[in-house]
This record gives sequence, structure tokens and C-alpha cells, in this order.
Amino acid sequence: MEHLPPLAFAPQLQAAGTAVVRALRRVGLRPPPSFEEVWSAYGSLGDADTRRAFFHTLHTVVDPGGQRPSATNRLYLLADMPTMIVWGDHDPIIPVKHAYATHEAIPGSVLHVFEDVGHFPQHDEPERFVRAVLAFVRSTKAARLSEDHMRDPINATVAG
Repeated sequence: MEHLPPLAFAPQLQAAGTAVVRALRRVGLRPPPSFEEVWSAYGSLGDADTRRAFFHTLHTVVDPGGQRPSATNRLYLLADMPTMIVWGDHDPIIPVKHAYATHEAIPGSVLHVFEDVGHFPQHDEPERFVRAVLAFVRSTKAARLSEDHMRDPINATVAG
């Protein structure tokens, strides 16, 4: 897609799409709040440098089989770090099974899976998201970790 002509990301196309969204809203149809986030990101691809950086990153981490890098073998390092995971159960980009696997890999983590929500739970369910974050902050004791505390498990991973 990075080779698509700049016309595919032209400001005029962005403006036309925004006009369509406004027209749909006037007749009572509302896209999910996350649509604006996606539309904004799409609009940023009108800039050639941004588009090049985005597709370079995409090619670096994703191939036809999916995402290549994984932190799965390092998640245990967060065992002493308060961790809250928020995920949408209809995330088309990163399936919810990853949320459950991450939660299982981080002892003591808290998992919130929002039903009927996609990749942007903070946009699609902002009030619920804020309630979850506030509840987590209020009920969680802050971690007091030293540099040595983190260095030992990391060195053990590198040496092993």
C-alpha cells in the first residue's frame, strides 16, 4: 500500500469522507467512536514521510502469517508490576485470545474484556474504561521496584 499514489491519501479524500460522516450523523447514523481514531490515522497517511514510516514499521513486524515479534517470553518480568489489561472482545486487529494469554502470563494482572468492543475500548466505551482505570488505581498498591530488582530476571533470561 505504500506504493499507492498519494491520491489515495489526499486531503480531498479525507475531507470527502469527513463530509459523508457528517451527513450520516445528520440523519441519525453514528459510527462507533473509534471510527474517528481510525479516520484520523488514515488522514495522517497523506504525508509522504508519515506514510513511509508507517509502512516500514508494518513490514518490520507483520508478515502474511501475522505479527512476528512477541513479548510472551518476557511477560513474567511484570509479575511485581501492577498491570491492568483492557481489551475488546471483537478486536479485529489483535484477537482477544491474546488478552487471556497475556493475563495468564502476568501473575496478579487484572483483565477487563469489554463485550461488543473492538480495538479501541477507550474510544468505544470511554466511561467504562475510565471507571476500570480508576478502580484499578484506587485498589492497587504502587510497585516499588529497584533497578536491581528488574536487572536480575533480565540477566537470567539473557544468560539462559
